[in-house]
Amino acid sequence: NESSAHVLIATVAVFFILDIIFVALRFWSRRIQRTKFQNDDFFVIATLVVITGTCITSIYSVKRGGVGRHLQYVPKQERIQWLKAVFIAVPSLYITSASLPKLAVICIYLKIFVGRVSRLCCWTIAFILAIGPVITVPIIVFQCTPTNYLWDKTIPGGHCFNQAHMFRYGSLPNIITDVAILVLPMPLIWNLHTSAKVKFGLLITFLIGSIGLITSILRFVAFFTPITDGTWAAVPLTCWVIVEPSIYLVAACLLTFKPLLRYLVH
Repeated sequence: NESSAHVLIATVAVFFILDIIFVALRFWSRRIQRTKFQNDDFFVIATLVVITGTCITSIYSVKRGGVGRHLQYVPKQERIQWLKAVFIAVPSLYITSASLPKLAVICIYLKIFVGRVSRLCCWTIAFILAIGPVITVPIIVFQCTPTNYLWDKTIPGGHCFNQAHMFRYGSLPNIITDVAILVLPMPLIWNLHTSAKVKFGLLITFLIGSIGLITSILRFVAFFTPITDGTWAAVPLTCWVIVEPSIYLVAACLLTFKPLLRYLVH
């Protein structure tokens, strides 16, 4: 009867509520500033929709897939649902939800940067973020040939590519784009003819947009732990899949809070 499912359920609840609160505060801030609906707002809403899908799938994996229990005690039919949810649905949603909020941050950058090189860098990062899910999701879905070989190893001639490498190194593009988003504004801030106090304030503002880098690195490290009990190990790994995009979404929202903070203070 041992189960760690409550950890995943609590993570889903906390971060889903957190995401809703920050998105609501973002649009409150937009309303105070009387700003029209823009591209970054679209990416924020899209992120929340995909994260909602991830949360629902995660709860389903607990209720119908045996996630949180030891694999040896999970019935065969539940193991099939676990494999479908944790090896196909959740990773596909994760890849998408990790890219969308960073596209929102890039949209904010494009409103600020006027230099040709800076804008070219922004568009390059945006292209990488946009094309990532388009390439990766089909790879995840068709990681085994035929697809149902993932849960039925009796199929003659079936095979899967190295799934450990797929999940382990799938975080590398996120880490690279996080570093790029962090570094990109630095020359602009450095070259501003203003006080050190203003520069520091701007630096903190842009650092907020890259706080997902920490969770991305932690998730990358987590996947190097050898896994022998899949349904039990799925809990911490799925928690990271919930936490990382949520942190990206919070960061994208925080960048727009200045009008709201000014309103609350004054």
